[in-house]
Amino acid sequence: GEEVTVRFEEPQFGVAPGQALVLYDGDRVLGGGWIRQGSPTRAAELLATAE
Repeated sequence: GEEVTVRFEEPQFGVAPGQALVLYDGDRVLGGGWIRQGSPTRAAELLATAE
C-alpha cells in the first residue's frame, strides 16, 4: 500500500477519516483512496493559539 499526502491551497472543511479522496484531471480519474486522517487548517491552529 502506497500513501499520498494531499495539501490544498485553500482550507477544506469537513474532511474526515473514512471518506473517499478521488483525484481528477478534467473528467479523467487519476486515482483515489480512503482518507486515513485529516489535520487542522492553519486558520484553526491560529484560533486555538489565540484562545
